[in-house]
Order: sequence, then structure tokens, then C-alpha cells
Amino acid sequence: MTFHFLAKQGQHNRIARLLTETFGKPRLANYNGRRGTGVMISLKLPQGVSKRTIDRTLFGNNIPGSVSRRNKLLIVSAESWDTYKIRDKVGYNKPFILSRDGHLHRAELVYVDFGCTCCGGYDELKFAK
Repeated sequence: MTFHFLAKQGQHNRIARLLTETFGKPRLANYNGRRGTGVMISLKLPQGVSKRTIDRTLFGNNIPGSVSRRNKLLIVSAESWDTYKIRDKVGYNKPFILSRDGHLHRAELVYVDFGCTCCGGYDELKFAK
């Protein structure tokens, strides 16, 4: 498996030095194609290293154009969580990932109000389509 990164802003020497120090020697080639013009940096992945690890390393060293590739939404298991725990951990009207029966669903906890002060309301899980 190979990792590819297109260096467009002249930072290819910095990226190559960083990758050589941490993962191995990359291959650099001029690139002029659909993604733009720059230097294509290719690195054969060492055993036990993922593309995500390299992306996070580049992002951690403030390389322009790199991404963190982290989970932006909280993942909640439906088997061990109920709406009360979700309300305490996530809160209302904030999207999160709900794991149910081995599938991941984007969900949001919403407070439904009847409009009556004596009755209160109830919590409802809304799923994104």
C-alpha cells in the first residue's frame, strides 16, 4: 500500500525530511494533472503504519494541506447507553454517531416540549437520513 501527498506550496523538502526521519524514504516526482501542479510525494507504507498515522503526523507538524483525519463526532454505543446518559454526555441538538446492532447511524438527541409547564417534555432520538 502506498501513501500519496501532493505538495503544492514548495514544502516538499520539509515533508520528505519529516517522512524520512519517521517512516522511510519517500519518492518525489513532478506532477501536473487533475489535482493541480506540484510535487507528488509517494511512500510505501512500512509494516504496522497506516495512511491515517502519516496524515496525523503531517498535520501535527503543521504541514499546509494536511488533515487530522480524526473522528469529529462522538461515538455512542446503544447497548450500554440510554437517552439519559446521552443527554448528560452529548447534550441536546448536537450530532453524534450511534452504534446499534453493528451499524453506525448519525443521530441527534432532541427535547420535545408540549408547551405546558406542568407536563414538561421528553427526549427523542432523531436519525439523519
